[in-house]
Amino acid sequence: MVVSMAPGLIRLYVFEDTLANTDHILQSMVANIQIKQFSSSWAMTQDSAAEGYLMEMATQGQSFFMAAGDGDAYVSSCGAIPWPSDDLYVTSVGGSELVMTNNGAAYVSESVWNSGYQPASGHGSRTARAPIGAAAAA
Repeated sequence: MVVSMAPGLIRLYVFEDTLANTDHILQSMVANIQIKQFSSSWAMTQDSAAEGYLMEMATQGQSFFMAAGDGDAYVSSCGAIPWPSDDLYVTSVGGSELVMTNNGAAYVSESVWNSGYQPASGHGSRTARAPIGAAAAA
């Protein structure tokens, strides 16, 4: 999909591991400091090493965009927010419905796909606190 949405794209990198090891994948991403944007929709294992890699990406000016998932941005079938969608060093994306004209030529509207729960994808977290010195949004 990214190739069709970014016609000027020169390179597309894919990071994978034979064991689907979150730490190995994130470590490889961190090591490639020339890449400034990463996106993911795969499940990840939460541990201190993975958290450290996400923090390091943010420090290096790399952005990590994580799919909010089909279970709503802040509610999943198991009742928990799937990590890292709610991590301080990740931008949770997705969960919106884009409406175009019948031929797709023009924008009509966009609304959050969150079944009535608040906050919506891409906004504040119900579980994470604002960093020290940051003003909380009202």
